[in-house]
Amino acid sequence: MAGIVFGVFCLVSVVCAAVTGHSADVGAALFSGTEDAVGLMLPLAGAMCLWSGILSVFSEMGVTAAAERILSPILSRIFPACTEGEGGLAEITASLAANLLGLGNAATPIGLRAMEKLRRSRRIPGRMSRAEITFVLLNTAPPTLLPTTLLSLRHAAGSAAADAVLPAVWMVSLLGFAFAAALAMLWPEQTDHRKGGAEV
Repeated sequence: MAGIVFGVFCLVSVVCAAVTGHSADVGAALFSGTEDAVGLMLPLAGAMCLWSGILSVFSEMGVTAAAERILSPILSRIFPACTEGEGGLAEITASLAANLLGLGNAATPIGLRAMEKLRRSRRIPGRMSRAEITFVLLNTAPPTLLPTTLLSLRHAAGSAAADAVLPAVWMVSLLGFAFAAALAMLWPEQTDHRKGGAEV
């Protein structure tokens, strides 16, 4: 869908430029934009490699496992229907712990495994369960300790203090996660009226 919207925007821009006689400006902006993108990508790649290395060291030190231990009691209350071995709670905890440390690439496959387990435990086929909706909601607004992408972008843009935004990021991400968790816990259970009101 995003690709279609972007394509429509590009097409409208080209048509408007041709109608108003600014085709040359569009061509100049196109080449200038691609040049700027490549110029940004090189320092950004270096910063991302640095943060990825730091996070890999943290992972080897057991920081990810510690984050999982901290999150597990909280998530067991948010996902009471999930059990450690079968319901996907272990995968949910690992995914959110990876997001907490900025390991988005590691969080994605773990999150997919969690969603697969949650999908298999649906009580109403074809309808997302409350646990699935809650996981998607919390995974969209996870608490973040090290926002590697944001720090890399600020560093690549020439910020003298790229980490100055960390307190604001911590506060906003924690508040967002708390609000999402509260909303998910307060949301009423769905029932399947076709099967005598089974909870979902």
